[in-house]
Amino acid sequence: MGRDVIIACDFNSKEEVINFLGKFKEEKPFVKIGMELFYAEGPEIVRTIKQMGHKIFLDLKLHDIPNTVKKAMSVLSGLDVDMCNVHAAGTKAMMQAAIEGLTREDGTRPLLIAVTQLTSTSEEVMQQELWIDKPIDQTVMHYAKNTMEAGLDGVVCSPLEAGKVHEVCGDKFLAITPGVRFADGDVGDQKRVTTPAKAKELGALNTHFANASGLYNTNHYTTAYDMAMIARGCYNNASFVSIDSTADAYVIPATNMSAQRTIRHRHKMLKGRAYYYEYCKGGKTGYTDESQNTLVTFAEKDGMRLICVVFKEATDEIRYVDTRTLFDWGFANFQKSTTTGSQLGAMFSNDNYYNSAVFSTLSLNFGLNASFITIPNKSSLSNVSMTVDDNYDMTNENGVMTTHLKFLYNDNTVGTTTLNISAAGTDTGSLLPYINNDVSSSYKPKTCIRINIWILVGIGAVILFIIYIIEERARRKRQRRHYNRRRRRL
Repeated sequence: MGRDVIIACDFNSKEEVINFLGKFKEEKPFVKIGMELFYAEGPEIVRTIKQMGHKIFLDLKLHDIPNTVKKAMSVLSGLDVDMCNVHAAGTKAMMQAAIEGLTREDGTRPLLIAVTQLTSTSEEVMQQELWIDKPIDQTVMHYAKNTMEAGLDGVVCSPLEAGKVHEVCGDKFLAITPGVRFADGDVGDQKRVTTPAKAKELGALNTHFANASGLYNTNHYTTAYDMAMIARGCYNNASFVSIDSTADAYVIPATNMSAQRTIRHRHKMLKGRAYYYEYCKGGKTGYTDESQNTLVTFAEKDGMRLICVVFKEATDEIRYVDTRTLFDWGFANFQKSTTTGSQLGAMFSNDNYYNSAVFSTLSLNFGLNASFITIPNKSSLSNVSMTVDDNYDMTNENGVMTTHLKFLYNDNTVGTTTLNISAAGTDTGSLLPYINNDVSSSYKPKTCIRINIWILVGIGAVILFIIYIIEERARRKRQRRHYNRRRRRL
């Protein structure tokens, strides 16, 4: 189901939900029917909304003994919903019974997911009232693993836990995230919520911030890679770099909300500090009793930028010494290379097939923004491959198709750039199949051929004619043999 947005139809009458869904004239969103609406209007409301062209998530959260759940699911299966759910706390046996009941005679069934912990449940409530003494994130992951092992398609979890669920159960395992609110929206009785933008971000990272201070919390975690990605975003902000590279005190002017403030940079690799490193452009220190000494640092030499992240260093000195050592190794063993549009043009040569007089008169124009990649010193661009970024949504405006290319070295992404493709009088969206993971830095164009349908018909007719000739000759030989045998008998 990809990244569908599911709209909750939290109404208590058929009239209200019909009026609401009637506002969608062209696009038909995926909708959720919960207990309130289903109990008020019964199964008929499901049939009505289905006839309007909507996909339906029937959110009834079944939780009972396996046999009862199995029979209930067999009834729901007949309503032609697209997805329904159970409580993961009902055990693997109950979830497996739910699948059996949901599966139709032809082997098809709706998607089935399981609720891990309600987003209205906080860790405090879970421990004090439910007597579950494990941290809530560990409990959610345990339920998610049970759900996957039972054969279900995914789980319902908080958006704060979606990324961890994908890490534990794989990217194809669904993570349905209620508790998504706009920044100014009412959270009601929900505890584990976030904004849509943050939910999307957290769904792709192995990071969960439980507080803004960075102080220790069992639900506060990250990785060195994630910190490097966050740091890269900061480093791409010119204002941030300007402030962060200031070794002296930085004065924040007064505003209508606060008086003038002075902040002092504690990073000791900046000019005039104890561990001065001439290529250092800034960074951030960190310390807690549990995490020990941590450090994120930016550095730039000869136009090549590097980011270094060190965790759990024993002393303040060691984190700076290790950071310098890693930077020196990086600058000594890697190089900055530039990719250009001319390289891509060589890969998709129009002379190959796009301008072929026999197969097509299509002429393509490729535009590639210059991009910088970092590769080992002993390598060259011939060791770098290119692929269309599958995670980037392709756009097609004014006859120009825009997508992203990824540059790969040993299957690791070392750079990205924007690719623009245009073809006069042609729907460029149809060109995507010709520009896929077969693209490589060897600059050998993909040999797919756009064959005219009439050519295919002509070739087919020739083949059928040849088959007819062969069959006719064989038939005549059989007749002659039969005639000769009769003559000999006479």
